[in-house]
Parts: sequence; structure tokens; C-alpha cells
Amino acid sequence: MFKNLFNMVLMLFFTSPALASNFRLLELDTFAMEFSEIGDLRDPYYPYASPRSDSREKWRGTVATEFNLALLAYKNYGLFFDNRIAGDGTNKQFRTVSWEWTTRLQLFPSLYLFHYHLSEHILEAASPHSFPLRNRFGVHITMYERK
Repeated sequence: MFKNLFNMVLMLFFTSPALASNFRLLELDTFAMEFSEIGDLRDPYYPYASPRSDSREKWRGTVATEFNLALLAYKNYGLFFDNRIAGDGTNKQFRTVSWEWTTRLQLFPSLYLFHYHLSEHILEAASPHSFPLRNRFGVHITMYERK
């Protein structure tokens, strides 16, 4: 039953020019690159690279990419996947890589459900602790937005 309903909805989108023009499937919304210099960073995994350290290794910069996808959307409503992948490095090599993403189901202009994820991976560091990881699930309600 659900398969037939899904097929009918897809046929409606693809056969109606007015609806098809607003329907998006796996479409790239945003792509950006970011380059920055690290001003101050204290990382317990790399104490020798801290700003106050006397070692020769110092934190230098971050390279990041952001890309946002409309997985399945009609106009501004639907399922979206927003990503940011970043790497931090010292003057010797890359030391950390992180992946931050949000999957959101936009139901109304001011309401969406979301799953937020942030994982930070330390490169070439041995530690008895797990690396930082955050997962959150929730509801976002915009109370006021200037147009």
C-alpha cells in the first residue's frame, strides 16, 4: 500500500511541470571551502604543541569544507543533510579531523526535527580515552526571524 502511494506521489511530481520544477532529489545546495589560522588551541592529546610549549611544533591552521544537500525536498520542505569536515594541523602535519553534520526534516518554515553529530578524530595519538563524540536528536522551533 505504501509503495503504491509513494509511486503515485513520485508520478505526480514528475508529470506535473509546476510541481516538478520545485521538487529536488539529491541536489547540492551549498559548497564552500574555509582556510584559517589557529590563534590559540590547547589540546590534551598534544600538550607538546600548546601555545605555551617550548617545543618546535606549533598549531598552524585549519582547512574545512562545507557541503549541504537536499536529499528529498519540495520547495524549502523535506530532508536535508548539512556537513562540515575540518582538519587542524601543526607546522609538522595534520593532527585532528572532525566531521560535523545535521540531518533535518523541515516540516514548516519555523519547525524542523534534527539529528546532530560531531566526531573529532585525533591522528597519531595513543590515549586510553575515547575521542570526542556528540549525537543529539531534537526539535528546532524558530520563535522570531527578521525577514
